[in-house]
Amino acid sequence: MSTKDPLTQPISIHIPPNLNHLAIPLDQFLASKPQTALAVGACIFKNFINSNKEKKAHLLLIQRSPTERAFPNKWEIPGGGSEHSDPTILHSVAREVFEETGLHLTRFVRQVGPGYEFPIKSLRSAGMCLKLTFEIEVVEIRQEGGEGSLCHSGDSGAGGAVMDGDEEGEKENDRGIKPPLNIELNPHEHQAYRWVSLEDIIGSSDPPSDPKEDIKTVNESKTNAEQSSNPFSLATEQLKEVLIQAFEEHDKGKAAI
Repeated sequence: MSTKDPLTQPISIHIPPNLNHLAIPLDQFLASKPQTALAVGACIFKNFINSNKEKKAHLLLIQRSPTERAFPNKWEIPGGGSEHSDPTILHSVAREVFEETGLHLTRFVRQVGPGYEFPIKSLRSAGMCLKLTFEIEVVEIRQEGGEGSLCHSGDSGAGGAVMDGDEEGEKENDRGIKPPLNIELNPHEHQAYRWVSLEDIIGSSDPPSDPKEDIKTVNESKTNAEQSSNPFSLATEQLKEVLIQAFEEHDKGKAAI
């Protein structure tokens, strides 16, 4: 994980007018809410271009560490708790995305749904946390044109479904594989990432059809057999519902352009 502070990077972040009401500090937001905490999540989409030159949106998921107290080994989107030190709630999204993936938020596309709540408990108190989810764009994918081609590496072990640059393409290496988008996971929190389709989300209670092709792990020495034993299971059913809605709104937005 990079040690740079994403909030000090010279990156312009676009905020649509309908999200201006969230450009406020956490204290101010919670003052008008019954919940005692706020969590944020980010939906990051990237297109696969298959062998038929058809574009299909895929969503970035990251797999929680096996040592996490809550939802070990489950899959989720980048995100986490909004903190009082964050200048605004929207800064919380940028910080969490950077801390968990190394990617830099550059544009808020939309809020996905009204949010949902879940119970939280600590040694000192208990309450409810509100979770807000946003579709965002990141610098690294916008610079690539948002497109990717479907490349499979039969001998890459952890590799597989590699997301590349745009259709014009970057130069291929000596194995005929273009370099993937660089996702920098914090190994203390997450162990793997993958790009999933809407069909993957809908059938997420089942293992992926070919995990050794689709999952990129932190530990490059992990064997195909070890990866295949990891079921594709989302952290909560509420998250699954939100991600299905995110795909639907993303597709509608692209169709309207």
